[in-house]
Amino acid sequence: TSGAKLDCAGHKIEGLGKKSSKNGILLDGVSDAEVRGCTVVGFDRGIRVRGGKGVKIEKNTVRENRTGIETAGSTAKGQVLDALIADNLLERNELDGVHVGIGTVRPRVTRNRFVQNGQESLNLCGCVQCAVTENVVEEAKGAGIYARNVSGAYFADNLIRRSFFYVRGDSAHNVFARNVIDDGSF
Repeated sequence: TSGAKLDCAGHKIEGLGKKSSKNGILLDGVSDAEVRGCTVVGFDRGIRVRGGKGVKIEKNTVRENRTGIETAGSTAKGQVLDALIADNLLERNELDGVHVGIGTVRPRVTRNRFVQNGQESLNLCGCVQCAVTENVVEEAKGAGIYARNVSGAYFADNLIRRSFFYVRGDSAHNVFARNVIDDGSF
């Protein structure tokens, strides 16, 4: 519910596998809820934010899911506003480490570590005024950061190793500052 705080204190939430278990943690249309300190493994979506405002996803380990963390703002629950995704480890997720979907407005994706995620480590799809800062992306199998139809975003102080930063579609008015791409491309 709105205002709820889930602190797993490092405990694991484990599904039966990506095809059998839908969501490890679901925040469905809530405001000011927090998820921290959880290890989430073996789900279609490890942590899913579906609508809501001011949700914080911090200091979690999200690995070996289909998608690690997803914000979905184009749903019956409405937009995702002002979400914070910070200080998480996203490792070996099949598709995306983090997927910021259409209808997500002003999310902050900061200080996360992405390691060997499948399609895109960080996939931004149609988000508005995204702030993507101080993330480390290593060895993505696809794009390290993939921005499609993103407007008014701020990308700063990110490190991408052995991968690439891809911007396409109807993306405009974005700012890129002090990002480092090591053994990759933009």
